[in-house]
Amino acid sequence: MKDEKDKFKELERQKQQLESALAQAHLKNLCLESLIECVEEHYQVDVIPKAFGMARRRRKSHLQSQRKEVEILQGTNLSDV
Repeated sequence: MKDEKDKFKELERQKQQLESALAQAHLKNLCLESLIECVEEHYQVDVIPKAFGMARRRRKSHLQSQRKEVEILQGTNLSDV
């Protein structure tokens, strides 16, 4: 019985670590995409050619949906940051 409780606690801990790592990866991706968007707007260039990514207008809506996903994973509101 104790082994099962210990295994369960360990699995819960691992789950929390994985969820945290996933949230961090999403946040990093969001930051990098935001950086690309800023560079594109400032220099009026396409950093990522259309063949490799979404059109600029689609990327912006994609960034907004990613922000919401990260907020859900982290339990925060990134628009307040």
